[in-house]
Amino acid sequence: MRLYNFVSGKTRALNKPFSTFTPKGVAYTVSPSLSKTIVSKYVSLSKSLVSSERSWTIFWLEIQDAIRSVMGFDPYQDRLAANILSALLYDALLEHRYLSPDIICTLLKQRVCIAGGSAELRKQLNCIRNCSVVAVDGATKLLLEYGITPSIVVSDLDGSWFAVEKASKHAVVVVHGHGDNLFALKEIIPRLENVSGTVQVQPPPLTFNAGGFTDGDRAVSIVLFCKLFYGSMVKEIYLYGMNFHGLVGEWSKPWLKTDVKPWRQKAIKLKIANQIMALILKPLAELLDVKIVDGMKREYCADE
Repeated sequence: MRLYNFVSGKTRALNKPFSTFTPKGVAYTVSPSLSKTIVSKYVSLSKSLVSSERSWTIFWLEIQDAIRSVMGFDPYQDRLAANILSALLYDALLEHRYLSPDIICTLLKQRVCIAGGSAELRKQLNCIRNCSVVAVDGATKLLLEYGITPSIVVSDLDGSWFAVEKASKHAVVVVHGHGDNLFALKEIIPRLENVSGTVQVQPPPLTFNAGGFTDGDRAVSIVLFCKLFYGSMVKEIYLYGMNFHGLVGEWSKPWLKTDVKPWRQKAIKLKIANQIMALILKPLAELLDVKIVDGMKREYCADE
């Protein structure tokens, strides 16, 4: 069932496989300057919670520019990906497959469970109930195998394409465009039944910059974005499989056969994501009166 049809009364209709990019000559450490940028930008945001969505975008653009500098990513490629994503979403709009951010935000209940890619998720599946489920890319595969249907999938399309496509029949896939997934964007987006898109540059039409860096912290950022700008009812966010220091679940990437330690580039991305969570998203959630619960402990199930 297409979510576009389900919420059509509310919607504003006009409102080579993935390869891992390894930057050359980049030191795989998080620089002090990046930490200072994150802290200073958080202070700026906390002083202007009533600011416009445009201010939110400007705030995150500076963070994302700093991350690109650390990682050695090409901003031109990110802009190219954003434009390709925009064009693909326009096609989806004409075919009634596109969902705008305001509609996505209506899918979030008071309790939101975010399922990430760390190996612990397998042991925490029984806790994911009575909540709106947000799947982080590769976690979609594991959730579907256990009969858990997410409401939202946040993905840059480096997980299971089959799982994401299957999930899109009942969930909206928020595809993230960046310089390393140009081929995946063109291959997968035309096959998704319910789709939206985020970017990490100034957003072209039909896209939005939800903030964040990795799929995991971006999922949290999207939920807070909905709370801040679209009046989402969210009061609690439960994090499952969101261990930034643990093993990567074998379902996270198509080529993995077992749980593994984060490889070099993955480790630095997780370190940056952990900083974003600690220095921006958790304090912002507190300001918005949203409780973020670490689901690593058994007693923190969403319905207990």
